[in-house]
Amino acid sequence: MLFKLVASFMAVVVLAWADPSFAKKKKKRGKRGGIERHIQLCQNYRAKPRYRIRSCSYLIRLNRFDDDSMALIFTARGNAYDDSRMPERAIDDYSAAIRLNPRHVNALFNRGYVYAKTSDKLLLALRDFSAAIRLDPGDAAAFLSRGNVFSRLEQWDRAISDYNVAIKIDSDNAAAYYSRGLVHERKGNIKKAVADYSLALTYNPFSSAVLHRRGLARIKSKEFDKAVEDFDVAIHLKPKAGILYYGRGLAYAGKGRYEWAIEDYNEAIPLDPKNPRAFFARGEAFARIGQLERAIEDYDAALRLDAKNAEALNGRAKANNRRGHYDRAIQDFTAAIEVEPDNAIHYYGRGFANGKKGDYLQAIADYDRATKLDPNHIPSYKYRGRAKFFLARYADAVPDLKRSAAAEPKDLFRSIWLYLARARAKIDGRPALEKAVLGVELKRWPGPIASMFLGRITPEDAITEADQGSQRKRREKLTEAYFFAGQHYLMKGDKAKALELFNLVIKLGIRNFVSFTGAREELARLQGDEDGR
Repeated sequence: MLFKLVASFMAVVVLAWADPSFAKKKKKRGKRGGIERHIQLCQNYRAKPRYRIRSCSYLIRLNRFDDDSMALIFTARGNAYDDSRMPERAIDDYSAAIRLNPRHVNALFNRGYVYAKTSDKLLLALRDFSAAIRLDPGDAAAFLSRGNVFSRLEQWDRAISDYNVAIKIDSDNAAAYYSRGLVHERKGNIKKAVADYSLALTYNPFSSAVLHRRGLARIKSKEFDKAVEDFDVAIHLKPKAGILYYGRGLAYAGKGRYEWAIEDYNEAIPLDPKNPRAFFARGEAFARIGQLERAIEDYDAALRLDAKNAEALNGRAKANNRRGHYDRAIQDFTAAIEVEPDNAIHYYGRGFANGKKGDYLQAIADYDRATKLDPNHIPSYKYRGRAKFFLARYADAVPDLKRSAAAEPKDLFRSIWLYLARARAKIDGRPALEKAVLGVELKRWPGPIASMFLGRITPEDAITEADQGSQRKRREKLTEAYFFAGQHYLMKGDKAKALELFNLVIKLGIRNFVSFTGAREELARLQGDEDGR
């Protein structure tokens, strides 16, 4: 590491030669040029550390210099020890220098720098940088370094304050802009972060690290095209850096270009084969295009590298949910919960899998935990409401479905489910549904379902509207039309017609549709009623 250098090192130490007694004693020890050579080598940061240490140690053993000169020698040897990855010895030498000269700014700065490398010594680093700043309040590097310590201590505002001073002292300080950008990003102010990264690039346009960071920030602000541009330049500068291909892959994935993202992840993984995030990201891209087997292979690879990778556990669980392997999904969601017990997403996912298995009580318990951890997790309200509906707890389902509908007023299906829960609970839901369809083109699906419940068209008309379009679309819409028409007849007391329609839903066999699940539960209840008579 390049430390703050002492330009006056040679001049200060050479002053000791003016003392006749020193010159006389020196003469006995050999040629004057030998000491000069050790002085030059001791403070030559380009020389190999072991040679610098040897020369500095020789000068220290001579013990012929004044305190200020000895402080410079100890500081130089401390630098060499740190370059040799011997931090404790480096700290000992800096401390010796400070004892000899308490106003030795460079020794204070360098000791602070070494302390800052260890997370449990950050407060000691803070002390040294603050002392250096008091001695030299015009030192931009000291403010920058102290700001970095405040950042690691998550004292964001104090970090920004120090970066501001560093920039005021040295307006061309690219590192200060970059560091301030990192803190803005961690505080969630992505716009300010991007602005600081851009300023850093003004003064250091060939920094792939800053381009990488700005690209990631732009992904967070959904500026995917600009993010791709940043990664393009960074890759040109460092074509063998796997993390840059990984970053560009994230940007392409944000654009919905999953095949392009996969190509970049394919480049990133051989360059950085021990990066579980690249395998996870490729797995997510495969899942997006429906290649679930390949997605699971990548989640497996990520978990081999990091068995406690909660994202990969969650991703594999979701893929297994989609494949209908609910027990495997539950196992992975449970493992993810053990890693991240305060993450609502994992409880929501496990609740969804339990619901698909028909274990609605366990699903509701999971959704309860999810909403307790994140009161604004709307999907948990949505599916908890439906789980309660499937248990025939209609009135209990209404608050959850109301919360779901209010969160997405343009999603007409949510308002339809809310109406249905109210209607089954003998509550008038018509006014709310009338309000929900205002300004909605009811010819578009699922408009005909809402029109049916509002009495504007018959169930048969709704089914006719569903029976249009491509074969796949027809099957999906008919699954929903048969289910809701069955609900209509059930509320009218025509159980035979309801049974007929629910059986048609099962016959279509689209198991991942909530209408299929609903029809299955209604059939079980209706058939149970018949068996009980």
